[in-house]
Amino acid sequence: MVVMTRYFRRFVIWTPILALVLTFSSVASAANPYDSYVARTVTVGLTRFRVDYVKINLANPQLEVRSVAWTSTSSCYQQSCAVKPLRSYLNSTTGIAAINGTYFCPVEYGTCGPAGNFYWMAYNDRNNTMINEYQNQFNRGALFTIDAKRQWHFYSNTKSFPGVDVLRQIDGAELTGAISNGPALIDQGRYILKTSELDTKQRTVKSNRSGLGMKGNTLYLVVARGATVVDLGKIMQAFKMDFAMNLDGGGSSALWYRGSYKVGPGRNIPNALVVRAK
Repeated sequence: MVVMTRYFRRFVIWTPILALVLTFSSVASAANPYDSYVARTVTVGLTRFRVDYVKINLANPQLEVRSVAWTSTSSCYQQSCAVKPLRSYLNSTTGIAAINGTYFCPVEYGTCGPAGNFYWMAYNDRNNTMINEYQNQFNRGALFTIDAKRQWHFYSNTKSFPGVDVLRQIDGAELTGAISNGPALIDQGRYILKTSELDTKQRTVKSNRSGLGMKGNTLYLVVARGATVVDLGKIMQAFKMDFAMNLDGGGSSALWYRGSYKVGPGRNIPNALVVRAK
């Protein structure tokens, strides 16, 4: 489903079984009215989670959101692609915030193919190329896109993505960012995560879990600590997100905000979502 920020009705789903509680543990002062970093304790059921996140108000005319990869090719599926630390994706003078991107095969894994390869579709703003566009026909994950006017779209199933050219005609602006990954967590305020579609590690391993969330016209870059993907979905629900998706996690999780890592640096990664000043 495709939803423009300004054109949807918000739905709130109440969960009678799980208590969803938000508690501030610390808040960093906002550098300006449009962005801030927050560290918060979230209680889901009987479990407390430390959650670090950056809030970006997309109404700010002085920022842009871009997805970046280090490869120069249009495919990273089953072939090695360059990896860099998250910090490398930010310009030292204009970088505001960044978070790690898609699942991929780290160099230390020996069973998932060439190092740096990944299956998911991602837009590379460095050379205006959509990576793994062919693979998208087999993709069951979610997709977040954003353009030069900071108009964004969320697709709970990437197969509904119309393509870069069609999206350009719809928005009247060039695409600057697109990240797909799985699973989708929240769609139009509804918790849509299906536990049966997760693998064992996603269901059971407590680790850092990164994700993207949208609430109104605010973008959230989120890392939950000591969580499963199911936990991350419940945390996004507790935040009352309109839309949310899972990103890579574990040793790849990293979050940067205005000059320093808030989580990470983590391992070297092949792509990232970056917020920077114009």
